[in-house]
Amino acid sequence: MRKIAVIVGGWHYPYYFYDKLNQVQIPNDTIVDKFVISHRSPDLDIVSKEKIKYINPTTNNFLQKLDNLLYSRMIKQSEIESMNYKYNLVDNVAGDYYFVHQWMELYNYKEYDYIFFFHDDNYLINDKLLVDVVDKKALLYDMEGNSVDSKSYWLVLFNSTVGSDPSPRGSFSVFNRYLFDIMPKFDFVNVNLNRVNQVDTPDGHEAIADWNAILRNMKGVIERANIKNMVFKLSKVYRCSPYIFECERGFCQKTWLPININYVTEMIQ
Repeated sequence: MRKIAVIVGGWHYPYYFYDKLNQVQIPNDTIVDKFVISHRSPDLDIVSKEKIKYINPTTNNFLQKLDNLLYSRMIKQSEIESMNYKYNLVDNVAGDYYFVHQWMELYNYKEYDYIFFFHDDNYLINDKLLVDVVDKKALLYDMEGNSVDSKSYWLVLFNSTVGSDPSPRGSFSVFNRYLFDIMPKFDFVNVNLNRVNQVDTPDGHEAIADWNAILRNMKGVIERANIKNMVFKLSKVYRCSPYIFECERGFCQKTWLPININYVTEMIQ
């Protein structure tokens, strides 16, 4: 019997995301435990109010239409818990993999075969993510975008990397538990921004860019441990795979680098 931990980094709280994640197919002979590591309460008024200026019901922009759907309803803590997520409110020290770090301080990773981590501003495209990843049916690419055998052994899977730079993005990842035997904790060197007790979402891309050091540190750990040949991604297209379209700073419509809108449209429609 396999066991999976699904960890959600809670900040934006679109009902659509939590509901879709709750409907993802579970592989045979597999137990799934679901957790929310929350950096602000979903019941705060600011959570919904700060989304208003990005919603446009009359838009013809495809990405903005996705945001309209994503944020058509916000979720409350009671609803999260009613979907059988274990809800944990913790300090907003840092984003990206700090959510996983905080989960590991509360729970024993050794109980799980795989740890799936999501920011809650991901747009889920289909319900086969867990099945395809765990049963090794998903198409895989190395960090440079070359196809690899779907049956390859892996320690880390990302959704996509940052343009032509083979640095991982931090909004989705799957960890084989054996990674944490090699790397018992995440490296937070050069991560200086601390937002404890702050509950607003900065608008600009650079406002929390300091947290990107976590991703660069992760890339360095992979290289120093000589495990790059066991690190893959689900797409060679920036932000989008057949399973997930990653938002930027909470929204599909925001984009730091150009995205392949034709590929995104093909995957989602």
